[in-house]
Amino acid sequence: MADEKYDGFSPPHHTHNSEPKTSELVHTGKSAGKNSKWMYAGIVVAFIIGFLVSAPITGYMTGMGSPNQTAASIVSYINTNLAQGGTASLVSAGEVSGIYKITISYLGNEIPVYSTKDGKFFITGVMDTGEEISSGVEEPANTPKTDRPDVNLFVMSQCPYGVQAEGVMEPIVELLGNKINFGLKFIASGTAASGFSSLHGQPEVDEDIRQACIIKHYPEKLFSYLSCANADYRNIGSVWENCSASAGIDTEKIKTCFNGDEGKTLLAENIKLADKFGVGGSPTLMINNITYNGARSAEAFKQAICSAFNTPPAECSQTINATASSAPVTGG
Repeated sequence: MADEKYDGFSPPHHTHNSEPKTSELVHTGKSAGKNSKWMYAGIVVAFIIGFLVSAPITGYMTGMGSPNQTAASIVSYINTNLAQGGTASLVSAGEVSGIYKITISYLGNEIPVYSTKDGKFFITGVMDTGEEISSGVEEPANTPKTDRPDVNLFVMSQCPYGVQAEGVMEPIVELLGNKINFGLKFIASGTAASGFSSLHGQPEVDEDIRQACIIKHYPEKLFSYLSCANADYRNIGSVWENCSASAGIDTEKIKTCFNGDEGKTLLAENIKLADKFGVGGSPTLMINNITYNGARSAEAFKQAICSAFNTPPAECSQTINATASSAPVTGG
């Protein structure tokens, strides 16, 4: 399976009902909040390979079909092969510029899907050649400046794009160190009493809790752990202990945190914070409590964070190696 990569363009800024400008790089597990401009549902976007790679559909249609016939085959394929934790349903279907635009409802989100007329291939994003793409760095709108900016990256631990955002963020945290107040936060739903849920299922909830425990007890070893765990994040239940040990983390201490009330409390606090800011899209970067909507490279992140200092430190003048910060992780 091909690697999934960041696009290097500005993230999507459209609402659920607008025309997408590029393939979506965000997983959403909640309804959109007013501060979550990165939040655009991608069904379970693990089926997107690369940027605009099509998904072949076998055994659902032969020959040309009407928009509704093709849409029915696409919805059937999604529900059979891709949907997790919900059922997709058809909202509308019609022809746009020689292909079918099919709007699907999934987990409370309306998602446009684009299909060949025979229903053999579909994609979840298109690029409108009539619209200009901004590739510059955007400073978060109305971001207050502070001596030590708060930088929170909200992710789902098994979201491929959240995993990549962690890799992009790592060299920034290494560069700026304690000059920023960095936090890795998790997006999920539920409470300790009622139980938790997340878009990618119970394994993701479990890993959210383990990582929250690592952040609490071994914050300085978080990225050492992630560099190992994220290499095989879809099989995290089988690899986390080895990754923990290789990072110098007491695995038994993390198990105790995970199995007790502490881990549940930590995840509940993460959920409360995400709910406070209306965050539901993975990844979402917030700088001094304002959502960042610019380009997704390490250098762009760094510049946006440095713009939030009252007096930027000398490290802000250093350029982060673009090659190192854009290395792909296995995903899809």
